[in-house]
Amino acid sequence: MANLDNAHVEGTTAAGIGIVMFNADANAQNKSLILGGVNGVHMTSLGSVSRTNTLILDNSVVQGKTGAAIRVAPGPGNNTKSNIHVLNGSNLIGGNGVLLEVANNSTANLNVDNSQLIGDVVIGTGGLGTVQLNNNASLTGQLRNVEQLDVNSDAQWVMVGDSQVNTLKMGGGNVVFGAPLQYLQLNTNNLTGNGTFKMYTNFNTGETDLLNVNGNAEGDHQLLIGASGSELATGEAIKVVHTESGGAKFGLVGDTVDVGAFEYGLKQEGTDWYLDTEKKGTSTSAKAVLALANAAPAVLLGEASVLRTRMGEVRFGDGKEKGLWIRNYTNRTDVAANTNGVGYKQNQSGLTLGADWAMDELWTVGVMGGYSNSTLGLSRGSSGMVNSYYAGVYGIFRDEESGVYLDLTAKVNRLNGQSQVNMSDGKRAKGKYTQDAVSASAEIGKNIKLNDDGLFVEPFAQVAVAKIGGSNYTMDNGLKAKSDRATSATGKVGVTVGQNIQLDSGGILQPYLRTAATRDFSPDSRVYINDQAFKNNLSGSGVEVAGGVAASLTKNLSVHGEVTHMKGKAYDQPLGLTVGLQYAF
Repeated sequence: MANLDNAHVEGTTAAGIGIVMFNADANAQNKSLILGGVNGVHMTSLGSVSRTNTLILDNSVVQGKTGAAIRVAPGPGNNTKSNIHVLNGSNLIGGNGVLLEVANNSTANLNVDNSQLIGDVVIGTGGLGTVQLNNNASLTGQLRNVEQLDVNSDAQWVMVGDSQVNTLKMGGGNVVFGAPLQYLQLNTNNLTGNGTFKMYTNFNTGETDLLNVNGNAEGDHQLLIGASGSELATGEAIKVVHTESGGAKFGLVGDTVDVGAFEYGLKQEGTDWYLDTEKKGTSTSAKAVLALANAAPAVLLGEASVLRTRMGEVRFGDGKEKGLWIRNYTNRTDVAANTNGVGYKQNQSGLTLGADWAMDELWTVGVMGGYSNSTLGLSRGSSGMVNSYYAGVYGIFRDEESGVYLDLTAKVNRLNGQSQVNMSDGKRAKGKYTQDAVSASAEIGKNIKLNDDGLFVEPFAQVAVAKIGGSNYTMDNGLKAKSDRATSATGKVGVTVGQNIQLDSGGILQPYLRTAATRDFSPDSRVYINDQAFKNNLSGSGVEVAGGVAASLTKNLSVHGEVTHMKGKAYDQPLGLTVGLQYAF
């Protein structure tokens, strides 16, 4: 046996061969290089000797400058048999694009383990060749006249053209049908085992990759069909697998494939399998678009609740001083899946800054601005995000004698949304948009003192409206999304119970509890995905429960904190948290 360790062997002439093997064994390891002017290695036999050639490459390279990396050819009066093992990052490089060439009446078995090869395997007339791919190995190229291909343990064969393999054994590996728009056909006479076939289909034209088993097919296999943002244009089912006989089973990875706004499945007719044109549900991309369209009202609601706590704090103070204030808030909303299958988790956090001043004994006015970030968790690990920038004004009317108060707000928003979608084939699509919104609210209530110890009850009613601009954008998978202008209208009736506790320091501590019944009166909003119309609606009744505390620590400094829980027909907000600080002067 010839052992090469970090060695360089070269046939230096134009017709040179790096190593010629006559019924021999050779082992090259540790970044060895075998280089030839024509072939890196030539395997043959001598006379009547029937011994098999064996070449083991371990983290080494064989290169033929103008010919195949390895050539197996018969010797005088004898056929040549060879075993070739390409292991642990080894490589075969053929100047003519051929990794292994097996001449007439010769036999070669190529085993590729944990190595990535690019090039063809060519078996001559009367020759016999087998290929095994193991342990994350990959081979990108043509297999010509190969008797048997084994694709095991997450290895993959990437086709570069229509191909023919007599026997295909799948052992947990993958066969990739080239690149999109090639639309290749793989012909085999026998299929066994279990594996995944990664294919592409043009859902507009019906062009597709095809697995064609001319003989018997057995095993349990999966098809990973490339997803598309374009809509299905034809009503005809598209054949992706043909078999002549056998008990093979085929299914789609993830059960469905995303095509435009909808998901489609796989159906069997006889011994053939087709992409079914019957809609199975809303696609992942469409769900992301619909979720983002739903997100805007929830974003505005979360921001508005912060302003409400500020105005309550002003009413609780003396109301005659100017004030600078800051609020930090966070909340989580779980939106239940609707008829379109759109359900998601929305997490919002933000910061609001404001200033207000008393106009007289009855009125206080203020301005505010802020930013919030909302993230959406969607199906299949997809996500969305809305960045909101806003500014507004507010007014507070308070009559100490009657206890009546009126809170008025108006706000404008700039919403920047984006989505990252994991489609059915595992690929990611992105999209982004911008929209504007205006909103206003009015709340009227009455503070009723129950005793001289500061206990009070405060019934109130509130109405809030918002107008959200439409959006029009295209995701990078080709899916087109357009939303109409949307209107949001909500009402709330509730009561707050609390107590003003005089502190020894001269400050006031005000713990309180609030409960309310809510109603969303928003009409349906329409979203168009590839011109397919969808309805979005979060309307329905709900309840709100909150508890908090406001405290004037000194004449100038006060703090506030509140915890909120809301639950409605279409959503559940398990937790909302607001904390704030005011400096009066």
